[in-house]
Amino acid sequence: FEWETVPSQDRKLIFAVARDITERLKTEQALNASEKRFRSVFENTIDGQIMLDANNRLMMANSSARKMLGLPEVDLPEVDLSQMVLNIDTLRKEISSMLADTGSARGSQIIHRADGGEVPLEFTATVIPEENNAWIISISMRDVSEVTRARDDLQRFFELVPDMVCVLDAESGVMLSLNESWEKTFGYT
Repeated sequence: FEWETVPSQDRKLIFAVARDITERLKTEQALNASEKRFRSVFENTIDGQIMLDANNRLMMANSSARKMLGLPEVDLPEVDLSQMVLNIDTLRKEISSMLADTGSARGSQIIHRADGGEVPLEFTATVIPEENNAWIISISMRDVSEVTRARDDLQRFFELVPDMVCVLDAESGVMLSLNESWEKTFGYT
């Protein structure tokens, strides 16, 4: 129960009002439990998770995102994400278009880390509506540096191996790519 007391002005009486707040307490407990679950998932996922406000200011960033982006433990709204993204205007247009169509966007982008390095990322962005026509954007991101390196190494191998190598479409049998040895031997380009 919640009690409120108000002393009377003219008499030595106290007015008391009692309310049963059981439902409110249950709701608050459920909300607290939900927030703890969200925070646990947000903080402990391998993927980077960030939330941006309508002005592209960072509201939240989990430890994976901070590591990927090289962000120190600073006041997040002070971080200007637009300074970290190459071709920010092009990216904004692409994401805005996708978000307007479906409410979500997927893509890849090279990000300038806060320490000056670069990291290739794949991302998924989703609009979360808020009150009064406001919104925030939730972004999940993954560092694809290793995938990019492996693809580049495979391409170098493909180009440098002295044997003939071609890549075929498994279903149609169409040649998708030929290395230089194949081209020299058979004259294909």
